[in-house]
Amino acid sequence: GLDVLFISLEMPALEIQQRLLAGLAGIPLGEVKRAENPAMIAAAERLSNLSIWVEDGHSEPRLPLDLEGIGALVRVFTATPSERHRVVLIDYLQFVQTRKRFERRHELVGHVCRELKRLARDAEVPIIVAAQLNRAVEQRGKEARPQMSDFGESSDIEKNADKALLLHRDFDAEATFIKVAKNRQGP
Repeated sequence: GLDVLFISLEMPALEIQQRLLAGLAGIPLGEVKRAENPAMIAAAERLSNLSIWVEDGHSEPRLPLDLEGIGALVRVFTATPSERHRVVLIDYLQFVQTRKRFERRHELVGHVCRELKRLARDAEVPIIVAAQLNRAVEQRGKEARPQMSDFGESSDIEKNADKALLLHRDFDAEATFIKVAKNRQGP
């Protein structure tokens, strides 16, 4: 029921579409790539009816997917009235560049965080941004779980986020846990 703009700075749009197909069809990714499973056809029809715009910067016309280009895409995405709710997904924060210059990497990441938050507010659309964690969680031991201080490259990530969800995979229990580490204006 959402209009989705998925901006991928890591994976080509084709790979994202293949992963979406695999998830919708409930089949392994390798079967999507071979296109042999009949469940894939039904999933492809369902996927084609969803309002998902996947942008990887490689399709014509080629758009620079730096911070300024992302801002332009979001403004285009939200420019026309819609009865449906919208959401923007960005994969991932540390790959977002900007035309501004910074001496230190953490300053760049902090600037990107602040500008994405401003963009979300101005465009009145939630922007969900994936972010890499540093290796500190691994150094704390096998049973350690991620915490907000593990966000890579800038403490501005935790300062500027309205919500922060940390995923933890427990391979022994074959389970994935989500920790709500920050929930501004919420419980």
